[in-house]
Formats: sequence, C-alpha cells, structure tokens
Amino acid sequence: MELVESNKGKQLLCFRGFQYSQHSTKGEKLYWRCVERKVCNARCHTNADLNNLRMLKDGTDGHINHEADHRAIEARKVMRGVKRAAEEHPNEPPQRTKSHHHQLLRTAVGAVTDPEVRARLPERNTMRRVINLHQNRGRPRNPRELQDIVLDAPYTTTRRGTRFLLFDSV
Repeated sequence: MELVESNKGKQLLCFRGFQYSQHSTKGEKLYWRCVERKVCNARCHTNADLNNLRMLKDGTDGHINHEADHRAIEARKVMRGVKRAAEEHPNEPPQRTKSHHHQLLRTAVGAVTDPEVRARLPERNTMRRVINLHQNRGRPRNPRELQDIVLDAPYTTTRRGTRFLLFDSV
C-alpha cells in the first residue's frame, strides 16, 4: 500500500494493483474510490493519517469489471519522476535534435526494463511536452515592460562561471 501523485497533484492510493482516489473524509476515516469509477464501484477505507496509512476496509473484492494493473502504477511513478526531474532542472532542454534526446527523457525511459510498463508510458512527443511544461514552471515569466526585466545570477554567467553580462544599459 502506497501513495502516489495523480496528474492533478492529488494523492492516489495504490493497493494490490488497484488505484483509488480520495473521495471523502469522515472523522478519522478516509474513503477512497476506484479510479475506474465509470465501470467500477469498489471503495476502501483507511485511517486519516497519511504518514502512517492503515487499511480499515479492503475493497479489492469489489473490482468485478477490471483487473489489477501493477504496470499502470509503475508507469505513473515513472512519469512523476520525469516531472520532478524537469522541475529540478528547468534549463535543460528536453531534446537536442530530433534523433538525440536529452538525458532526462533517456534516463526515464531507459530505466524501465519491463516492456509492459513501457507500453503504458505516453509517446515520446507527449513526454517532451510534459517536460517543457514542468520546466516552464521554474523559469521566470516573460516581462510585460522593459523595466520588469530582472536578470538573476544563473542568467548572467556562463556555464564555466565567467560573467558575460558586464553592463546593463536599461
């Protein structure tokens, strides 16, 4: 039993190959619903302490319309790792040329050995877009006026540490 982050930043409970999203809270209980809720009504209950999670009612027997999918959970973890790496390294390009992909993408996909997990990962172009989206969160916004331009230390030095912007005339 573990918690992973969803695409929307919410917590998902992964238990015996099934994924549950948090539905409601009542007192010291958290109620979780299966993420396949269009076809599945399975629910489970845990205590409200997410740091010390304990199953109170197991709902895995209620999944009659679909089976457990451990590989989808692993694919979700890989994508979360890609997003986190992109946020930590906002100035790394997701690709250099069309045939030579950047290290972020190569290490994420290269670390996956199971072909079933690789099949559940998004396409390479989609992963590059995800990397760009999460890298842009760590970059400064485009200024609306000339006076709004502020160049911080990472943008005034080269990779070797020498300054390339010696005078700003604005």
